[in-house]
Amino acid sequence: MFLLALTSDKGECGRLLKQHGVARAPLEQAIAAVRGGSSVESAEAEGQRESLKKYCLDLTERARQGKLDPVIGATTRSAAPSRCCSAAPRITRC
Repeated sequence: MFLLALTSDKGECGRLLKQHGVARAPLEQAIAAVRGGSSVESAEAEGQRESLKKYCLDLTERARQGKLDPVIGATTRSAAPSRCCSAAPRITRC
């Protein structure tokens, strides 16, 4: 929906979308396809579609199941995580 609103923008965002081929009509068609033709009629519309379950990973649930490798506080692992944490603040963008 945010991208759909930006297609009407006259500023930099709208220009970038047009430059990369994002047009309003195809975007509206894609949104209608994802929604299955239904409109938003309540605050719980997102929960009814279960979009997060379809398109995202629940990292909290994976951690509970032991499927994620714990990195923070790991003392028996290599020193790579601590090196990354110490080097990250020194990295600058050009």
